Amino acid sequence: MRVEQLIDDHKDSVYRQLVRTCGNYEDAEDALVESLMQAYLSAGQLQNPDAFRGWVGTIARRVCQHIQTRDDLRNTIPMAEMETTADPQLDVDHEVAMRELKRHVKAAIAGLESPYAETYQLVEIEGMNLQEAADKEGITLAALKSRLHRARQSVREYLDAHFVTPE
Repeated sequence: MRVEQLIDDHKDSVYRQLVRTCGNYEDAEDALVESLMQAYLSAGQLQNPDAFRGWVGTIARRVCQHIQTRDDLRNTIPMAEMETTADPQLDVDHEVAMRELKRHVKAAIAGLESPYAETYQLVEIEGMNLQEAADKEGITLAALKSRLHRARQSVREYLDAHFVTPE
């Protein structure tokens, strides 16, 4: 089993999974490097090469959780030293607004027509680069960019209709 080849074959999909899991690109990159190193060092434990992607994905999710826990602890210590004068109602209002925004974004994406929805999902949700997405969909880069532009425009129009108040 060639571990280097397995890593090369699956690193992009694991990275896209980590972007969603970790919530940001920086933590996803850190988690990817660390998880691939752990997988390389522990490759002798893997009995079935076909299970490599799932195995690395499990390692990667654990690494991401570890990074987030570490960062949460770092952020908690300085905040614990701060004087608490914040209005708790502001936090509740912010949380309600964020839930409402997420609900509308999901509805906007769900309302996209088929070719635009797939393109939007690959690029904006999964974080795939444009050329990879075009190759996956079997279209030219220019066609993908056109679809992505229309999908983004449709999502913006949906959100504008639900959030922007006319002057």
